[in-house]
Amino acid sequence: MKQDKTTLGDVGRRRSAIIASGVFIFAVVFGSSAHAQTVIATIPVGAQPWGIAVNPITNTIYVVGENLTVIDGATNTYESNVNIGGDAIAVNPVTNKIYVPNDGLAEIDGVTFAATVVPTPPFEGDNIALNMVTNKIYLPGQPMLVIDGATNAVTAISGADGNSISINPVTNNIYADEVTSMISLPVNDIDGATNAVTDLPQPTPGQFPFLVAVNPVTNKIYVVNDDSKTVNVIDGATNALTTVAAGYAQAIAVNTVTNKIYLTCNAIVGNGTAGVAVIDGTTNAVTNLAYGSSYFNSQPFNAIGVNEVTNKIYVANSGTDTVTVIDGATNSISTLSAGSQPWNVAVNPVTNEIYVANFGSNSVTVIQGAPATSSPSSARLINISTRAQVGTGGNILIPGFVIGGSGTETLLIRADGPALTQFGLSGVLAQPSLTVFNSAGTAIASNTGWGTNPNPAQIASTAATVGAFALTSGSADCSLIANLGPGSYTVQVSGVGNTTGVALAEVYEVASTGTRLVNISTRAQVGTGGNLLIPGFVIAGSGAETLLVRGDGPALTQFGVSGVLAQPSLSLFDNTGTIVTSNTGWTSADVGLIAGFDAAVGAFALAPGSEDSAQVVSLPPGAYTMQVSGVNGTTGVALAEIYEVP
Repeated sequence: MKQDKTTLGDVGRRRSAIIASGVFIFAVVFGSSAHAQTVIATIPVGAQPWGIAVNPITNTIYVVGENLTVIDGATNTYESNVNIGGDAIAVNPVTNKIYVPNDGLAEIDGVTFAATVVPTPPFEGDNIALNMVTNKIYLPGQPMLVIDGATNAVTAISGADGNSISINPVTNNIYADEVTSMISLPVNDIDGATNAVTDLPQPTPGQFPFLVAVNPVTNKIYVVNDDSKTVNVIDGATNALTTVAAGYAQAIAVNTVTNKIYLTCNAIVGNGTAGVAVIDGTTNAVTNLAYGSSYFNSQPFNAIGVNEVTNKIYVANSGTDTVTVIDGATNSISTLSAGSQPWNVAVNPVTNEIYVANFGSNSVTVIQGAPATSSPSSARLINISTRAQVGTGGNILIPGFVIGGSGTETLLIRADGPALTQFGLSGVLAQPSLTVFNSAGTAIASNTGWGTNPNPAQIASTAATVGAFALTSGSADCSLIANLGPGSYTVQVSGVGNTTGVALAEVYEVASTGTRLVNISTRAQVGTGGNLLIPGFVIAGSGAETLLVRGDGPALTQFGVSGVLAQPSLSLFDNTGTIVTSNTGWTSADVGLIAGFDAAVGAFALAPGSEDSAQVVSLPPGAYTMQVSGVNGTTGVALAEIYEVP
């Protein structure tokens, strides 16, 4: 089912899907033109603002210093003040709780802003980490403390130390540097389920590891060593270690989509000036971006923020009262003015607004971020398909797709039933019927029995051209060729005479003039065994294609769909059958990232804490399969979605 096609027809776009009465109704909204980064507001806050965090679900910003200031992100105005001070802050958007280390751990309700202080043993440092999946909060100290967000029970983790804490929510492992009385010790690896502690490898004693970051997608841990100006890259599965030269790093952040790691450095390797070191997470190659005459001039100290949706990186330079903006696609640099001593940065990927806490001027600078830079990659979707059990009524097979760009897209669209027996499938749909609808719900093409078309020879030759398997002459499988313009379309596959069985719906790009496939969504009944919901797609071209993949179940109830799959689980496989990524419960991924990409592509929002599944993945050209199943073999109606990220 592969095809080599590299023509490119890309435009900015947003799209959404709504499910009503068993039919997809798609809307395509074209995005606005690119604009520059712009400072849009300066908001007075409490004295000495140090920590800042965003709840992307409620669009609320929290700034902590001598007290806690609450900012309404919709209006960028002061909303409330809470008499809680501190240096660090963490937000759980799933529970809508805010946490500030104080004399104990202050817990603030995100609705009422009422504060409760959880008594704790003394702890050290100004760091805090939160696992949204397990609802646990981690505080540094000797030993480290863990607080259960549901019960507020406090547990000391024996043998765990550290100031910098980072969490892999996928594996439920917590990583912390361990420095006791100025003696360098290995980084702790804490099992979040048992609190058991092991030590990660350290090539040379005395390196003073003091910063830790995790890429949960690749399961790599990055440990910044102060004395040796290096970063230890550790494989979380095997503990294999690689050391990378990176300069005197002060802060670290990870872009999980591009697999790039960013370090603010007061002196980058091979150059005494301040800047940012960029580590390629695939090759460990380092690119140095120098922009300051010296550390003491720029002081890119402990503030770096990444918008994974737009691939923009923001560094606060407290020495020059500026914010450096790095385009992650091109590594180009621009500069914006901020308030006095910008100290910390927080990003809302949903609204694409960036918040900078200015320590010296007791204010927050609000930046409206620029949209993503178009990637030079020519990767594109050229084939989408879905295999599922075809029922009756609302349980027929209903794939939908979106064509972006301008011009005409020539597609081969098929509904296979009898042809699937050659692949060992049983219980196939004996006589499928295929109908294509436009966004207005009007049937624009249909077929029952591909040999009944006026052009069966052309259909057969086109199938061979795009790499589709051949259909037997005279079989009941369906096929047609359609020339379609940009817009949203729905394919319905049903059984003649309300018969049921397994069928495969396929859409192949044959030719295009400035258009491309940008989205596939399929609603179907999810069974067990061979009756899972199994969409497939092919990426052609070169470079990488970033996709948002979702498996929706509970979210469908808002559209009046009954009998939904209560807890869907999605897995993505490459053409060797190897799992590329998986997700069960979208909040086990990066909530802000997923919510931001939902907004970017126009997908309906998922409720905080819902059991729907979602993941963002960047893929090279090839063939892929997505499986949506029910946890513990449960069944029900689900929606599988694959969005090309602009």
